[in-house]
Order: sequence, then structure tokens, then C-alpha cells
Amino acid sequence: MKVLITHGWSEENCGDYAIEKSIKEVIEDVSSENCTFNYWSMFDNKDPRLISQNTLKNKQGNVNVQGALLGTPPINFNIFGKVFYLLYKTSLSSFLLLYFLLQRIIFKKILHSPFSFVKNADLVIVKGGTFVYAPKGIRGFLFAYRIAIPILISYLHNKKIIVAPHSFGPFSGRLATKLLTFTLNRIDTIYCRETISMSVLSDIGVKSNIVYCPDIAFYQTNDNEVSILDTDNIVNDKKIKPLIGITVRPWSYMNSAESARIYKHYIREMSLIVKLGYVDYDFVFIPQVIGPDHREDDYIAIQDIFKDLDDNEKESVKVLERRLREPSELINIYSNLDLLIGTRMHSIIFAFISGVPSIAVSYLGPKHAGIMNEFGLSKYVTSIKDVDSKVVLTMISSILDNKKDLGNKIEITSKQLRKDIYNNFESVLKYLK
Repeated sequence: MKVLITHGWSEENCGDYAIEKSIKEVIEDVSSENCTFNYWSMFDNKDPRLISQNTLKNKQGNVNVQGALLGTPPINFNIFGKVFYLLYKTSLSSFLLLYFLLQRIIFKKILHSPFSFVKNADLVIVKGGTFVYAPKGIRGFLFAYRIAIPILISYLHNKKIIVAPHSFGPFSGRLATKLLTFTLNRIDTIYCRETISMSVLSDIGVKSNIVYCPDIAFYQTNDNEVSILDTDNIVNDKKIKPLIGITVRPWSYMNSAESARIYKHYIREMSLIVKLGYVDYDFVFIPQVIGPDHREDDYIAIQDIFKDLDDNEKESVKVLERRLREPSELINIYSNLDLLIGTRMHSIIFAFISGVPSIAVSYLGPKHAGIMNEFGLSKYVTSIKDVDSKVVLTMISSILDNKKDLGNKIEITSKQLRKDIYNNFESVLKYLK
């Protein structure tokens, strides 16, 4: 079976790579056929990141990575090159959509296509693990159009299409919402990773087969027997102090002035957690995402927090080395924690896989709240806009008082979610045959 996975992203975002890897693994586990996989990247053929940030996938024998039709502008282009790229690629993709549509109208099928990996695919899976939303204005419409292009091209090639577990919303831009509603109604099955998203899709008029399925990153496992915290020289004696992991992220939503204010507040409160808590706890900052560019590099946010710490506070805090890691390696790291304060949602999932309780710092859409609700931990959710260090420290104390019971429940639930993912994909593949 030839499987096309669209919207491929950077392996420097370990959560996204866990999604891509999990899709491949569950399809191989469910299918009785030999499978080959094409990842249709959001990086252009002229972007060096197409190669440099797909090294782990390219090592696998049954995998190919294809460049984007209309992706993120190449990182090596200057501002004028990026503007030209967007104008040219938007025009080209629009022309190709019309070209394929005319073939379907005249010949009832696609006779000629420059995308052999689409034409030859038996199944198209839209990579999950992120959130689809509709911002306002022209930028919002272009954002939605870029999401829609691989789906619409696959639809015009008459392919069976699944959306892997996603979050949806908010839908605030009128034109972007109309485009995404039209596009999502061309899909065979849409998996939502929380019930909130199912309601959101229904509200905007999506009538495709909408099914609940856990975030597919729950399909990952901890394959490492040796503690990677030890090999990374993160020393902690849990008998003295609990070890608290923290993931943070840079934040600039649509580059608004409000986002700068929110980020300043967020950094101040996260640094206060360390200032107020370092006597009682050991902290380790974990860069879950290190790319594809500085806007997504968690190490920048970690450095911003360290600017607020004095020398004694800095000495009490560890920072995991910034480098590319397999999902199983990060899961191993989280398994050594007593608790995680997670801004990166997939860091929370990785911790849950190991039975480690978490406090979630949400930043956009329903994804954090949905995952935490799945585990009965809704009261341990705060947001990047109103996070309060004293409230978080109270949450830490509450969780650690019940750590054993919470950990057992989390581990049992995570294993069940992994089974649910397998069963969902087994059912939908039978349905689509």
C-alpha cells in the first residue's frame, strides 16, 4: 500500500515528528500489506530544511520526502524572495487546481499530473497533531489556503483522505472559515483529538465522517532502558527534592502587539516559579522544539527566563542539551520526572505515556484543555495569558501529594489510548477498502 502523508513538518519539532512516526507505525501495524510512505513536506525543494530537518525519516528504507507546492517560504530567501515565492506559488497552485478540475470534468479522471506521488497513492493522510484554525484578514485566508492545497489536490485526484487526530478552532476569519469548511467536507474521515473540536466542526457546517481519536502521539513508547537524564548529566536525588520538568516556548501569535505583552507576562511568571520554588524542588528545562526557525525554538524562551534569575537560582536549575532527539528519547527523559509543567502539548503527552502527572500551560485552541480533560486533570490547566506562579506552585503541591494514584491512572489511560488509536485506524482502513 502506498501512503501519502501531507503537511510534513520539521523533525526539530519532536511532537510533530512523533505524529509522523506514529502514523507510519500504526499503518504498518494495522495493514497486512507492505507499505511505502511519501511525506509531502511544507518545505520547498529550494529550502535547505527539506533535507536538513528530515534526516531521521530519510534514514528509513520505505520513506520518501517530497517538497511543497505552496509551503513556508524558503529560509534562505530574503524578504523580497519570500514575497515573490508566495505570489508565484499561490498563482501556480491555483492554476493547477483549475487544471485538475477541468480534467475531472472533461475526462472524469486525472490523465496528467506532475504529482506522481499523489496520483499513485492508495491512501492520503493529513498529518495530525496540530490545530486547524481560521484567522481574520488576508493573512488568515492565505494561511487557510496553504492548509487546503494538498487536500484539494488529493481530492481532485479522487483519493481516499483521512485527517489524523487534529484540533480545530477558533474560526474567526469569515473567508478562511468558508474555504476550510469547503475543504474539510471533501474528506472521508476526520479524526478529532477532543470532543470540543467535534462540536466546532459541526458548528461551521462540516458534514464529513467526524470521529473521536486520541492524539496519535500516544502511539509512541519508551524504548530506552538507560536513563537519558543520567547520560545528559542531569543529576537529581529524588529522595531530597522532587524533580520538576518545564517546557516553554517563544510566543508571537500573528505578530500582534498583544502577543508581546502576553509573552512578557508568561516569561515573568515562569521565572517566578523557579524563584519561589527552587528551595523545595529541582527544575530542569527541556527544549522540546528547536526549530524549524527561531520563532519555534524553545531555547530562546529558556534563555529569556534565565535573564530573570540570579546566580543562585541559575545554579539550581538544569537545562537539557539542545539537540535533535527521537520521541522515545524524550519520553525516557520525562519518565524520570516527578512532574512536568508543560507548555508544549506533546511534552505533556510524552510525560503521560510514562505515567508522569503534568500541569498544562495552554496557548491557542482547545488542544491542552481537551487532553487534560481526557485524564481528569482539567483543574491543572492554566493559560499563557493568565498563568500565575503562586497558583502553579499550589498545583505542584497538590499533584505531588497524590502523585502515586495520579501516575497509575495516567499510565493506564495512556495505554488504553494507544489501543484506541490502533482500533480506530484498523476500522477506518477496513471502511475505506
